[in-house]
Amino acid sequence: RRLKKANEVFPNLDGGDDGGGGVDDDESKPQSMKSTAIPLTGPTGEVAMTLGMELRRSYVNSLAVLPSDGTIISGLDDGHVQLWRRGQLIKDARHNMAKSVDCVMAFPRECHESSTAAATNVDSNGPSFATAGDGSICLWNNEGEIVMQFGSYGGTTPASIAVGNVGSAGAMGVSRSSSSSSSSSTTKYLASCFRITREVDPNRFRLLPQNEAERQRREVAEVQERLIQQELSRVSSCVKIWYYDTNHQSNYALQLREDVI
Repeated sequence: RRLKKANEVFPNLDGGDDGGGGVDDDESKPQSMKSTAIPLTGPTGEVAMTLGMELRRSYVNSLAVLPSDGTIISGLDDGHVQLWRRGQLIKDARHNMAKSVDCVMAFPRECHESSTAAATNVDSNGPSFATAGDGSICLWNNEGEIVMQFGSYGGTTPASIAVGNVGSAGAMGVSRSSSSSSSSSTTKYLASCFRITREVDPNRFRLLPQNEAERQRREVAEVQERLIQQELSRVSSCVKIWYYDTNHQSNYALQLREDVI
C-alpha cells in the first residue's frame, strides 16, 4: 500500500510508462522537490593561495593575522618569522636568533574608537604582534621590526602566550594619573606561561666522595641543585604578565610593567 501511494504521488519514480530510469530534471518533479538556487555569502571554502618553497625548508609552527590589514605572520621551526601581505612575502626576519618559533599572537583591535591609532588598529609606538620560542619573547611592529625583546628564566622557555587589550587600565591594576584617565586609554598586555627545558644529568652524583673535601663539595652541589629545581618548579607554575598604557606613546618601553601570578 505504501509503494502504491508513493507511485501515485511520484508517478515517474519507478520509471513510468516511458521506461525511463527516474527523473533527472526539475520540470517533472513536484513543486516541493524542485531545486532552489541559494546565493553564496562569505567564505566559499576555496583555496585562495598555496605557499611552497617561499616558506623555506621548515615547518610552520604558528600563524596569526593582523587585524589592521590582514597581514599573515608565520612562525617557523627554524627561528624565522615571515610576514605575508596580499599574497606577497614582505618580510623575513629572525626571532632573536632562536632555533624555533613556537607561538605567534597578534594584538587585537583597540578597545577605544576616538584616537587615530584605533582607526587604523595600529599603535604607532606599541607592538602589533608577539612571538615566543627558544627561551625568549619578541614584540614586533606591523612592519616586522622588533620593538622589544626579553628572555625567560634560565632553564625555561615560553610554553604559551596570550595578548589583548583592556579598555580600562585600572582593570589590570595600573595606577594612572588624572591626565591619563580619559576613556581613550587602552592597556595592552602580554601573558606567558613557561615550561622547563633544563636537562638534569642523572649520573652527576653517582660517584661517592673519597674524602672530606669531596663530601663537602657534593653537599653544596646537592643543595644548589635542589634550589634550582624548586625555582624552576615555581616558574613553571606561574603566569607572567607584561602591560603598558597606550597613552604613553613617547617611549612605551619605559612604561612597560610586569607582574607574576
